[in-house]
Amino acid sequence: MLPCKKCNSCNTGIFETCDNYDYLGSRSDGGFAEYVRVPVWNLVPIADNVSFEEAAMAEPTAVALHALRRAGVEVGDTVVIYGPGTIGMLIAQWARAWGAKKVLLVGTDLNNFEFIESLGFYDYFNASKGDPIKWVMEQTGGKGADVAMEAVGAAVTAGNCLESVCKGGKVVFVGNPHGDFTFPQNTYWQILRKQLSIYGTWNSRYDNTPKSDWGIVVDAMASGAVKVKPLITQTFSLEEMDKGLEIMKDHTEFYSKVMIVND
Repeated sequence: MLPCKKCNSCNTGIFETCDNYDYLGSRSDGGFAEYVRVPVWNLVPIADNVSFEEAAMAEPTAVALHALRRAGVEVGDTVVIYGPGTIGMLIAQWARAWGAKKVLLVGTDLNNFEFIESLGFYDYFNASKGDPIKWVMEQTGGKGADVAMEAVGAAVTAGNCLESVCKGGKVVFVGNPHGDFTFPQNTYWQILRKQLSIYGTWNSRYDNTPKSDWGIVVDAMASGAVKVKPLITQTFSLEEMDKGLEIMKDHTEFYSKVMIVND
């Protein structure tokens, strides 16, 4: 991320909400290049035991950490995550590492539950086959989760977060929306009657210090507290890159992260 370092957000050190930020490989050219020039300020040192493939996962891992830190998850909390995709599973790992008592995952037929189990998570529910709110309540003794994370970007999962979180609980909206959201009156009442705290999250915190999201991420990768390699489900050479892009575009097979490796 390349902040402008001129706007009010940058002046207060909140670079993730910069008014005019840039990204190499996204907003500017730089993706799939053999070499790319970046400012020294953006360089993040990695330990010798962190592979380049793992380091390439730092950005989504930092996004997941940033979302969890926004919620202020505490040791002993129950966290429910709607949307066990790549970001959702990274949030789950962070919640477990952060000391959550229970991590609940809610997905649909589109998710690969065998893959979820391979990452060591067994408390999950397929919302295509039942009521996820009822399930979360059963898993929490009728109380509801302390923290609900919306990692899909859909009105139904946003509403489910509000319905399945406990009184005084926290809801974090992570997923990019697929369209306009409209809540039923009773769902909106959950915010009022349960006095919920609602958080948005965007990008990740980077300020070139060890306690920035990126600094914590590379340390966690080195210690093994968060394991990102299992999330890299396919790798392709630069010459085969089109195959990887086709998998992502057409969903011809299950994938979590598709990576281009230039040997």
